[in-house]
Amino acid sequence: KGSVDQNSQQIAQVQSIIDEIQKGALNVSETVSDILR
Repeated sequence: KGSVDQNSQQIAQVQSIIDEIQKGALNVSETVSDILR
């Protein structure tokens, strides 16, 4: 039981990190397209 809880916690952490990375990537691509304009 304990290991399952730990796994789901780690998965949630990874998903939130991925969300942050995707937001950051979106910001970067928007900035780049602004520069190229």
